[in-house]
Amino acid sequence: ALASIAHTDLSTVLDAIAHAERAGVVRAVSYGTRYAFVHDLAREAIYGTLPAMDRAAIHLRAAAELADRDDELQVAARAHHALAALPLGELADAVALATAAGDRARDRLAFEEAARWYRKAHDVASADATIRPRARTELLLAAGSALRSVLSPRAEDVLAEAARAADAIHDAELLKRVVITWTYRHGGAGVFGPGLRPWVHRALQAPPDHDLALQARLVGAAAIVAVHDDNPTRAWELLAAAQEMAASAADDRATMDVAIAELNVFSMLAPADRTWGKNAKLISDHIEDLARQMHDAGALADAASWRAEVALRMSDLPTAEHALTLLESAPLGPTVVGQIGASIHRGAIAGLWADLAALRAATAPAHRLAAAIDVTDAPVAWIDVLHRHVFGRDDPADLEAAFAAALSRAAGKGPTQYIPIFQSAMAALAGETGDLQRAQKLLPRASTSLLRWGGTLGGLAAVFLSEVAAACALPELADATYRWLEPATGQLMYNAGMWTVFGSADHFLGRCASALGRIDD
Repeated sequence: ALASIAHTDLSTVLDAIAHAERAGVVRAVSYGTRYAFVHDLAREAIYGTLPAMDRAAIHLRAAAELADRDDELQVAARAHHALAALPLGELADAVALATAAGDRARDRLAFEEAARWYRKAHDVASADATIRPRARTELLLAAGSALRSVLSPRAEDVLAEAARAADAIHDAELLKRVVITWTYRHGGAGVFGPGLRPWVHRALQAPPDHDLALQARLVGAAAIVAVHDDNPTRAWELLAAAQEMAASAADDRATMDVAIAELNVFSMLAPADRTWGKNAKLISDHIEDLARQMHDAGALADAASWRAEVALRMSDLPTAEHALTLLESAPLGPTVVGQIGASIHRGAIAGLWADLAALRAATAPAHRLAAAIDVTDAPVAWIDVLHRHVFGRDDPADLEAAFAAALSRAAGKGPTQYIPIFQSAMAALAGETGDLQRAQKLLPRASTSLLRWGGTLGGLAAVFLSEVAAACALPELADATYRWLEPATGQLMYNAGMWTVFGSADHFLGRCASALGRIDD
């Protein structure tokens, strides 16, 4: 192949390789069947001495030499040479090869590599007016989808670009698909920035088309966004509509996405009443059944992680261990979200035994993986402060300062509905120092309104508000918090999103009762 590409005979090629090897420029690899440059700098230096058109011509001949080879490595090599040959060769062929290389990488779950190929294909396609805008937008969507699959923060920028492109060509169907890809994410479909919201609303404004399954997925996405728009009633209404559409469409992907929407809406909003555990388990079982049917590793990780969280909240350690065994064994294949979830839940179990060292060791993998996902280090900093707060071994004033610093680093990055809850946490820390005036100053206005939430947000609020109510003797706040917590009697206040078991609901009920004068503090 090399002789053909170089337009010379095999003997000349072998002599040249031997000379380069003696000069220390190349070395034999793969048991002498191939050769490689001894260093990238050597390759780049020699490559840079060739005139640009000569380099392009060599790449073009290399792509032609590989044309009849269809294995995965050769498809990627052909794509590389076809792109490097431009402007020689057919631009459309180079785009098609880069897209095929992306597809091959995606199919073997090499999502970062797939995203790079799709982006290269898009950028080259943008220089050719004969390639239609829709095809270029599809490449952006493919790149964003690949990045979303590995929880990359870069996915948001790529999908925002895809949304603008779809909107510019007035393609409502494509915009809906972009929005759906952007919203649904294993390990927390609510993990998105503020840029998504206007596109969800714009996609909803488009006339419903004949694709009921697509519309069900879109409405499910809108339900998730409504949760984060601080509109619980709207979220439940949209979820019900999405479930009805998915049932009528009888489409597996629509059913799965709407089930993920239900998990997110339920976990954030459902009140911690006597039916909570049963209903939470039904959601987990439903997603697991769908995941096994569709061979969806990410969805199975979602189901197992949620089951572990539910079991821990219900103080059911055997069920939690069973769920963690499923999560860690990853029978459909490993996922980033599965590894993070298993690490978090193992840490929670260690925390139950008040073993901070074991907790930190157990959550080390989650810290490492989360560092590649989060756009700031603030979430991990919050988590560290919360762990230290729960264990009660640090000066509350130091924790308050650390928490304030983490909030400052995350300015504008996180969901806005968490801001008053974190303010409540700082108020609780101030109350522990005995600075009651500062605690009340930090407490958000209309703090009892935080208890309108069920699920994750309401639970976090109840934890911190009960502490402030007890420290500052605020009977109205204590009464509202008591009423929120009472149906959760016997449950642990476990928030997997914050990687922390805060204690039992009974403990925080006791704090409220103390503020109400019902028991001695």
